Amino acid sequence: MAVLRTNVVTDPRATVAANWTSVAGTGGVVSETMVVGATDGPTLPDGTKATTYARYTYTTANTGGVSSFGYSIPNVNLGSWPSGTPFVAGIWVRTSVPVTLGRVAGYQQTAAFSESSINGPSVAIPANTWTYLAAAFVSTVVAGAFGSRFGSPSQIFPLGATVDVTCALAEPDTSVVGAYIDGDTTDSPDRRYDWTGPPHASTSTESTRLDLEVVETTEPKPVRITTETLVAGTRYRLVGVTADGQVWDVPGGTFTAASAATVTLVDNRTALNAVVTYRMLSASDGVVLLESVGSVVIDCESDIVLQSLDGAAVAFVDLANLDLSRTGQPRFHESDVAGRRDRPARYDVALADDQVLVVEAEGAQTLAVQAMLVAGGPIVMRSTPGIGGPLFPASQLVRAASWSSRRIGFSSLYQWSLTVAGTSDPEPSRAVALNSWADFNAAMVRLGWDYTQLNDFLAGLGDWESFSTVDWKTL
Repeated sequence: MAVLRTNVVTDPRATVAANWTSVAGTGGVVSETMVVGATDGPTLPDGTKATTYARYTYTTANTGGVSSFGYSIPNVNLGSWPSGTPFVAGIWVRTSVPVTLGRVAGYQQTAAFSESSINGPSVAIPANTWTYLAAAFVSTVVAGAFGSRFGSPSQIFPLGATVDVTCALAEPDTSVVGAYIDGDTTDSPDRRYDWTGPPHASTSTESTRLDLEVVETTEPKPVRITTETLVAGTRYRLVGVTADGQVWDVPGGTFTAASAATVTLVDNRTALNAVVTYRMLSASDGVVLLESVGSVVIDCESDIVLQSLDGAAVAFVDLANLDLSRTGQPRFHESDVAGRRDRPARYDVALADDQVLVVEAEGAQTLAVQAMLVAGGPIVMRSTPGIGGPLFPASQLVRAASWSSRRIGFSSLYQWSLTVAGTSDPEPSRAVALNSWADFNAAMVRLGWDYTQLNDFLAGLGDWESFSTVDWKTL
């Protein structure tokens, strides 16, 4: 899965005293207490409360000067960031007295463990209120680690005053000030949060849970969806969704996970010319379990695409009129009953509407339409959302009940009148196999371009049609 954000603070929730330090200001003295099991910690963006924080209590008042409290970067290199790297620093703070000039400071540490700070803008902080301070910075050294602290250039803290700090964030390679995150942040359908090592003693990441890729192959391009590791034994249903709420099933997307593993599926039925996202639902109750952070748009110049279930046969057509007339039929059984003038009836769900679709296709596309109709079987009908009105789904599976065609003048343009009705997928668990040359190159890199293994792989397939549809990740 793609990593979206990284918090490089290795003890962000103040669990180890050695990692959190203070500068009390001119003449000031403080004592440090690491609070655990707290019920009065800050409420974080995911709705949970932080239960640990560092408290600094003034045992001797200061007379002003620079004060600073927070995360002290351990002597460890987490990478190598050049001077000029953007980074974001944030920290939660609560003080027992109002602070006139409070600020977050972004800390940077060189590979030789020399630490320096960059001060953020000063703001007023109310007393006894948890406040999240965050700002964007630009590093001035070649850094091996980053951190964050709360401070003030001149605040006077009286005897007995307290400063509480926790949940420090340092996020390199970005200027976007986002919400606080760490490995304990609660997962959402579209994002998950992990420690990269031991909890509360390592960096943490925010990652996607469903990754999308438009496969560079024949038009219209399909979408490859890769899931995070699924829960074995859970029954899933993967669907595509447009901004106006239209939903369709991804081929092979309704299944029970056989093991705890990632799953890759290909959607060759996505709506055209629209922003599309994907959701993994619980097949039993429809609850959204996973959701894509990003979206895709499949561009197409034609009004409608007709294709076979596997996407091997495709025809690009345009609407000849927008009438799109529909004929519905109820389904019921009536009985004659002695002594009654009316006939009691038993009703069932109505049959799928027949709809008349008048389209135009030219040249090779006309031949593709004819071949698809003659071959029989369900047809995937894809279009731009809204082009046929609210009763015309942008992705639908239909059967052709009848059709007729006529040539327009002396051209190669034909007009088709298709009577179609919605139908069920005869192979709802069959996944589409699709590859691009980029997949082939990646497979060969894994093999070290060993053609002996490639030849053995080809020999087991038998024909080029199998080669084009087999999953090249098995190479």
